[in-house]
Amino acid sequence: MPRLSFLSLFLNNLASEFPSFIFDCPNLTYLDLAQNMLTGYLPESLVTNLGKLEYLNLTSNSFNGSLPSSLSKVSNLRHLRIGNNLFSDHIPSDIGSISNLELIEMYNNSFEGSIPSSIGQLSMLQTLDLHLNGLNSTIPMELGLCTNLTFLSLAENNLSGPLPLSLTNWNKISQLGLSENSLSGTIPSDFGKNSPNLSIVGFANNSFTGELPPGLCSGFALQVLTVNGNNFTGSVPDCLKNCTGLVRVRLDRNQFNGNMSEAFEVHPDLLFVSLSRNQFIGKISPQWGECEKLTNLQMDGLTPCSTSYGSKKSTNIDMKVVIAIVVPVVVIVVVTIALSCTSLNPESRPTMRSVAQELSARTHAYLSEPFGSITISKLSGYQK
Repeated sequence: MPRLSFLSLFLNNLASEFPSFIFDCPNLTYLDLAQNMLTGYLPESLVTNLGKLEYLNLTSNSFNGSLPSSLSKVSNLRHLRIGNNLFSDHIPSDIGSISNLELIEMYNNSFEGSIPSSIGQLSMLQTLDLHLNGLNSTIPMELGLCTNLTFLSLAENNLSGPLPLSLTNWNKISQLGLSENSLSGTIPSDFGKNSPNLSIVGFANNSFTGELPPGLCSGFALQVLTVNGNNFTGSVPDCLKNCTGLVRVRLDRNQFNGNMSEAFEVHPDLLFVSLSRNQFIGKISPQWGECEKLTNLQMDGLTPCSTSYGSKKSTNIDMKVVIAIVVPVVVIVVVTIALSCTSLNPESRPTMRSVAQELSARTHAYLSEPFGSITISKLSGYQK
């Protein structure tokens, strides 16, 4: 089929090595073999016979081994999608010579070694997804030269060292995932300042220190912020208040401080917040009660909330907000405990004493006084 230029065998049950008949299609520009059961190595003839390819999708198969050493000779390639396979060894060091590349997906393989610095030559690159591999280098400073990047995921590797200052050059980045590595040092102070479209940031479970940069959310587009499991200090950036599209925030297991009641405003789409195990002070803001979609608020391990509310009016508002947030949490806890009491195995059923202790422990983290002592008169503002 020498005249064939477009071939898609996506989502079938092909269970062989790379189909040899494809090598008789020298004019192919589009090849999609994703979501099959193809196995084996990618032959070098992929490069020599299919040099006109612009789109190559091998996602979700069982290809293994190294990538062809001459892959860089497929000079017209714009989309390279080989995620979720069994590829190993190193990413070709000269991959940056495929100058037309706009998208690289190599996630969930067994690549090791370094991220090639030549990727910095890819001025048209918009998506780079290398997450869930065994890459064990630092992040090359040349990556900051990819100023058209909108999506970058390097999560779940073994990357180490600090973030290069050059990453502040990104002005189109929208989604950044660096979680689950061994990265360290401080986040560059200008990071995010020139990135108005930044909507998803993942720094979780690394060894970062210092404060979050003040411009992290300066474009107010932030929707997901996960920085849990680091050694961050200081207060939450003020710009977070103006990110009305926030959906998920994880700040837990750091050393953040400051007044938690001043860290947020009203976020109508907010679903999940974890502030646990930090050094925040203050009390729950009345504005939490206006986050109507909030279903999970975690604040365990914080300094106990102050019970000195001031005026009678503020007591009324604060207690209502506490109840608005805590009651759904308590209901979930009660249902969970109740289900454990229905176990068919009598030995697996908790005793009434353990049920009472569990319920008390779970609710104590959210209330400044025992739940049973909150009366209707307190909710109505008639007494402290």
